[in-house]
Amino acid sequence: MPSERQVSLAEFQQHLNNLKMPRAINEVIVHHTWSPTAAQYRGIATVAGVRRYHMHVRGWSDNGYHVMIGPPGDLFLCRPIERTGAHCLGHNGRSVGVSFIANFDVENPAAYAGLEVGYRVVAALLGRFDLGTGAIHFHREFADKTCPGLRLDLTAFRQEVAKRTESAAGADLRIVLLPGSKEIACRARLEGEVTRADLRPLAEGLGYEVLDRIREEGKVYVRGVVGGGEWMAGSGWGISGEPERGRRSRARRRRDRAEVRHQAEEVRRDAEGLCRRCSRAVFPYADCAQPGAGDLLR
Repeated sequence: MPSERQVSLAEFQQHLNNLKMPRAINEVIVHHTWSPTAAQYRGIATVAGVRRYHMHVRGWSDNGYHVMIGPPGDLFLCRPIERTGAHCLGHNGRSVGVSFIANFDVENPAAYAGLEVGYRVVAALLGRFDLGTGAIHFHREFADKTCPGLRLDLTAFRQEVAKRTESAAGADLRIVLLPGSKEIACRARLEGEVTRADLRPLAEGLGYEVLDRIREEGKVYVRGVVGGGEWMAGSGWGISGEPERGRRSRARRRRDRAEVRHQAEEVRRDAEGLCRRCSRAVFPYADCAQPGAGDLLR
């Protein structure tokens, strides 16, 4: 059964978002077909011809490439990305193969409309698999070939992809507080299926204080205010960077955990309008008659 199908860039992104990957990806390897050339391109029939050549002449199970791009910017899904490709000996297991239908040894990339689509496809792959532009490679790095053509430069290609990666990461993704419409400037971006944001501006925008203890304890603490009282997100909330390695004694850690539990219980009582000492429901309109009424959180 033919595996190739033409998709839009939006459909390609959705396809990536829905992937359930059985293998890790750490490289995106770029190719050109050399033959057929851009001048010989005839749409999906050309892509099918490449697949038949790979299967019946090379003896492979499918098209060796995962993605192919035509001169006018046509985009084709070929071999399923979940499956190991057959495009770069020694690197197939952990890579995605993207091929331009062209011969960039002689044909001019500047006249190739599909190059822009190629940049965006590779940028989307980097985002999906959480890779930097250093993961982009040309086939010629690993084989005695000119692929993907002498007229393509790897450094320039990576730079162009980086521009699309930065654009895609920050596009149309805003953090908005409700009620109201105040936005928090925290560099929110979508990377594959994961939403990422800078912690400090996000937390401070939500009314919390961020305490950086990464060097001392390998943690970041978030401290907030609830109902006028203060609490700290401690060991359960800390973002750990390194193990504590005995910096604090076991007794000290027990005391810290007890303090966090105590603070959490006070927050719960405050939120329910209960006196901290007798747990009577007197908050916020009446004073508690029991000793310790001054502990009532106002």
